[in-house]
Amino acid sequence: VSTPIVTNTITISDKISHTGDSNTHIRFAGDDTVTVETAGSERFRITSDGKIGIGDISNPGGLLTVYDGAAANDTPEILLSAFRPSIRFQDRSSSALDSEIVGDLDSLIFRISAEVDSDTALTEQMRLKSVSGSGWLVSNIERATFAF
Repeated sequence: VSTPIVTNTITISDKISHTGDSNTHIRFAGDDTVTVETAGSERFRITSDGKIGIGDISNPGGLLTVYDGAAANDTPEILLSAFRPSIRFQDRSSSALDSEIVGDLDSLIFRISAEVDSDTALTEQMRLKSVSGSGWLVSNIERATFAF
């Protein structure tokens, strides 16, 4: 079997399917829209305006929309697996400040941009730490308001 070499454009009207697997496709679902299907269901979509949907999402509402159609008692999850996983939030306004939530062993660390020694760095503002048998320890807070 030889591998075709294409030096220009391949035109496909609807989908690319895997030989011997009739319910797995890369589909061109509409103008400027691409989807991926496995086991006969759409799993991933990129829309014409660049929005991405993961799960059963025909019209993603944000830049990234993740939907899990699990039953009410199931807990959907997004897994970040790394040495010290984090979610970073970057403010693109004129202030250009960042903040992040970091998973660190038995703690969640909340860090916010702050000026330190004429340099802007993410500094720890609060830490939630799991304390065996007694709940959570909240530490490193300069000012806070709690409502329970």
